Amino acid sequence: MGSMNNIRYEHKMITNENRLMDVLSLIHHHKALFRKQYPNRIVNNIYFDTHGLKSYLDHVSGASHREKKRIRWYGTPRDVIDHPVLEQKVRMGLVGDKLTERLNPLPLDATGPWPIPGNAILHAKQFKDSLHWRLRSVHPVVAIRYYRHYFISADNQYRMTVDTNLEYFGISLTGKPQRVSQLPAPLIIELKYNKENANDAMNITNELPFRINRFSKYVFAIEGLRKNN
Repeated sequence: MGSMNNIRYEHKMITNENRLMDVLSLIHHHKALFRKQYPNRIVNNIYFDTHGLKSYLDHVSGASHREKKRIRWYGTPRDVIDHPVLEQKVRMGLVGDKLTERLNPLPLDATGPWPIPGNAILHAKQFKDSLHWRLRSVHPVVAIRYYRHYFISADNQYRMTVDTNLEYFGISLTGKPQRVSQLPAPLIIELKYNKENANDAMNITNELPFRINRFSKYVFAIEGLRKNN
């Protein structure tokens, strides 16, 4: 994984799923002149954690330095994930960074309610030696997917995403996903910008009638799983 050289702010705003059309209209009419950055797409994640759920506990306790490890890919799962990426998200106070490493294609295990990479994840056999130590003490805990809309401001300094249709699946120690009853899923709006643009960020958020909140899809999924135990 590369060095931390893309430190940025990320602010999240939460509202109800049924407000999607209102949210999209607000973004389209925002004075920052947001436009579509990429086509909408499905985002898939497998999150790793220790047996004691250190990443989860660090987040809920408000630890100033915390990390999350995940494998991410895009689109509807098929027989093989062609372009998986191993990511380590690092949070330091109000700013964060994301370190990434492209992986070889991963075969899917389609025997569960949602196909995920099977033993390739559990044993990390195909990862480079320089990455393997990052996964030795963790295991896949939860699979999350959602549908994402992408926007960017006219000056290219502010990115905004809107996530809907959030689903999650607990993963057993054998690597099998188990379907769980969903908590009512929110709609998640996220504003992302580099630290040099922090002074003007309030002008962006003040145009939206939503409060900035702490929210983690991983924490949301873990708490949803716990409610079903």
